[in-house]
Amino acid sequence: AEASAGNRTGEPAGVQSSTWNMRVFNGTVNGRQYPVVTGMSGAEFGAGVTITFTFSVPVQPSFVVIDIDRSSSNWEDRVEVLGYLAGGTSIDPDGITVGGSAVTVISPNTTRGLSSSTSTDSEAEFDFQEPVDTITVRHYDDKNWTAFQWIGIGDLHWC
Repeated sequence: AEASAGNRTGEPAGVQSSTWNMRVFNGTVNGRQYPVVTGMSGAEFGAGVTITFTFSVPVQPSFVVIDIDRSSSNWEDRVEVLGYLAGGTSIDPDGITVGGSAVTVISPNTTRGLSSSTSTDSEAEFDFQEPVDTITVRHYDDKNWTAFQWIGIGDLHWC
């Protein structure tokens, strides 16, 4: 699999530089080794970072997104996950399983942080039972708050 990240066209200033758009964290976060992390600071409402995973053959992937949380008046993470096959219409994950009380599913492809957390209660697992060759993970601020915020993507596997 290949991965890339970048600011979406037309996003306002405030999304972190390419240093924080995407990187592999050298260590463990919430028990997940070497997650891919995104981050932003001072993002305006709706601004965010998109990571795209591209596979050379169609796969049925599953992965965990960690630290989807919220801190009152500081940040509110929202994560949208979509799959695609041969550039066709978007495919929602077949299942989203939240790890606890800090995150909720708000649509078939989107989760939002509910409360501040640094443990497994702010995780969500996204599963695709339908083959896809591209996955986009969009992390954005659900409010117009200014603090630094981040998520991690780990345990990516597929069949």
